[in-house]
Amino acid sequence: MSGGLDIFGSQDMTLIAYMIVLVIAILTVANSLAPKFAAGGSRLKIVSFLSIMCIISGGILGSVPVLTSMLFDI
Repeated sequence: MSGGLDIFGSQDMTLIAYMIVLVIAILTVANSLAPKFAAGGSRLKIVSFLSIMCIISGGILGSVPVLTSMLFDI
């Protein structure tokens, strides 16, 4: 029992960070394609929803790490 569990040590989170960015990118594309497939219309609808979703996703990717670091510094 000399070697304990290293669950409270620092962990390598790079794979999880890449997976989070990939999931956000996939959800951004899926959420921009959904209104076009559901309601129809021109292809510019995809671009307009994609631009809105990119702005929202960028805001989330920019603000959530800052807010979580402030939360964990308390």
